[in-house]
Parts: sequence; structure tokens; C-alpha cells
Amino acid sequence: MIKALKPTPEYKLADSDDEEDDAGDSTIETRRSVRWAENQLKSRWFINARERDDFNAKVGKGLIRGEVLDFKNTDDHDISTSAKEISDKTDDKKKKAVKKVADDEAAKAKAEEESKMDPLDKLAKDEEEKDVKAKDDANESIKKQDAETEAKAADAKKDKK
Repeated sequence: MIKALKPTPEYKLADSDDEEDDAGDSTIETRRSVRWAENQLKSRWFINARERDDFNAKVGKGLIRGEVLDFKNTDDHDISTSAKEISDKTDDKKKKAVKKVADDEAAKAKAEEESKMDPLDKLAKDEEEKDVKAKDDANESIKKQDAETEAKAADAKKDKK
């Protein structure tokens, strides 16, 4: 009998925003200590040659911030992060926060509206939402199957040539 494989967890690379500053021995504190030492000694420390080469390549392309090159960096961002990447990340955070607030307000308004509804109307609305979701899921499944069929047909056509 063949054993079914359990799905593996999905890992994502952590960045400086995912780190917590609640312990004295955190990664942020380590990065700050290294940054301080680099700024005082006016020398960069790299974990390996590839990291050094990547940094030097970004310096050559002008992607490294001036404050990093002058050893005056005081923020908690990675030294190889460009100013544009930092501003993009900040903008994304702001957009997510605004969206979360809007979603929370919409959910609160919906809950308040539903609390005022007649129980039978509420039940009918819930059933209608389930039907709409089921139809959307079915349509998505059909589109996915059609795309897979087309991909197989295209592969078969390539194999014949």
C-alpha cells in the first residue's frame, strides 16, 4: 500500500520587518552591533565571498545608499537594500495597513447590519452568499481544467513536430 505524502509547510524568507525586538539577543540587536562596529572601524564584514561580491556589484551599479557607503548608516535595514526598495516596502506596509482598517470597518458595518436583520432574512442572505461562492469556485475549477487541457494539447502538438 502506498502512503500518501503529507503536505509540507511553506517557508518564506524572513526580512528585517519579520524580526522582533523583544529580546536583548535578537537578530536586530546583532545587526545593530555589527553596523556600529562597521561604522566605527570603517570596514565591511561579510559572511561569505558571494555576499561580498553581490554587495560590490550593487555598489558598481549605484544601488547602495550613500549613507551606507560613507559608514553613516543608522537604520535597521540591510546594507544592500536600496533606498527605492526601502520606500517600496514602506509604501506596501502603509497600503496593507489602510486595507486592513478598511476591511475591519466593512466587517464591523456588516456585522452591525446583520445584527439588525430579521433571522429569516439573515439565513436567506447567508444561503445566497454560499451559492455565489459555490458558483465562483465551480467556474474557477472549470477554467483551471480548460487551461490544463490546452497545455496538454499544446505539449502533444510540440511532441508530434
